[in-house]
Amino acid sequence: DAQTVARIMASKKVSPKGIGSGIRMIQYFLNRAGKGLSATRKKELEKAKQILQERMRKQKQTTQKKVSGTLRSR
Repeated sequence: DAQTVARIMASKKVSPKGIGSGIRMIQYFLNRAGKGLSATRKKELEKAKQILQERMRKQKQTTQKKVSGTLRSR
């Protein structure tokens, strides 16, 4: 399922450079599979990509909050 794919692609073992690398791998697979990919499988991969994108968005927001909090305290 999409949750499992997202979890595995986000792991440091598969994507040592971070979540963005996992997103790119999924997109590469979607592009290479093309018409040979079933509609249900494509839907699951797209959902996994969305899960990773949301995680990345949240990660960036927390990083920005930490940085802006540090700047304010000076």
